[in-house]
Amino acid sequence: MFKPNFFIIPLALVHNKKIRPLDCIVYGIIYWYHSLKDGVCFAGNPAIAEIANASTRGVQNSLTNLERNGYIKR
Repeated sequence: MFKPNFFIIPLALVHNKKIRPLDCIVYGIIYWYHSLKDGVCFAGNPAIAEIANASTRGVQNSLTNLERNGYIKR
């Protein structure tokens, strides 16, 4: 599996009290996939979880929180 060497995470996301640390990592992974091709992230939750070293349930919760707070659209 091809993995990123670093993530780009906006400071506003890091400072948002509603956003957890895993949410920031998931956002960074989504942004990385988004930047690779076509401007869309097609990675599934298991691929994101593997890169984030997290559970798929944790990724699901992060995606929900990021969407709820307006950082991503699904």
